[in-house]
Amino acid sequence: MRDDFTQRTKDILARRVSFVCSNPECRKKTVGPGETPDKTVNIGVAAHIAAASEGGPRFDPFMSHEERASVGNGIWLCQNCAHLIDADPDKYPSDLLASWKRQAEAEARSSIGRRSGMSSEDVLMLSEAETLCSDAIGCLRNIVEKDESHLLRDVVLLPNKYVCFSGSFLSTVYYEEQPLLLEQFRWLKEQGFLVKLNERRDAPLYRITNSFYRWLQVT
Repeated sequence: MRDDFTQRTKDILARRVSFVCSNPECRKKTVGPGETPDKTVNIGVAAHIAAASEGGPRFDPFMSHEERASVGNGIWLCQNCAHLIDADPDKYPSDLLASWKRQAEAEARSSIGRRSGMSSEDVLMLSEAETLCSDAIGCLRNIVEKDESHLLRDVVLLPNKYVCFSGSFLSTVYYEEQPLLLEQFRWLKEQGFLVKLNERRDAPLYRITNSFYRWLQVT
């Protein structure tokens, strides 16, 4: 007996990645218009991460029937990639497919509200930033949300509230209880999302680039 996906589950898997193949080396669009106005073309497949039945690729005997047929056990792929992962399951284990799924969903999430002309490299880098620097981006997003003037760009990192920093029109982030913030801000600077304005190690001052500011506004 196969634990197949329902049509609703297939639709959810497709929509969560904007109908784009989840293989990071593929990323083909899988849905588009057909030749006639009332037709569409779909080359996408809702593939099982762990097989739908015993003997299939990556079958997990400890999963329930409901779990095998759930959204959590599915990944949206183009037909070629769906065949690829099942033809060589040792090369494409469950944890790898799960990471593809997370990355594809993060990429789709970050592209919501953005122009379709945004390059896939930009979207992928922003998705990676969201994953690797979630604490720093959370702080920056909070700053942007509270910036009614839409002019605030400078952010200084201080160890605690007892350290003072002179400067006008800037926001302060305290990192004493979040030591990873320093590394995350440094990574964002290296990727071009922030510009460092001073050389202080204990109180680094960064400026949010205009394009990154706009991205923080809409995500």
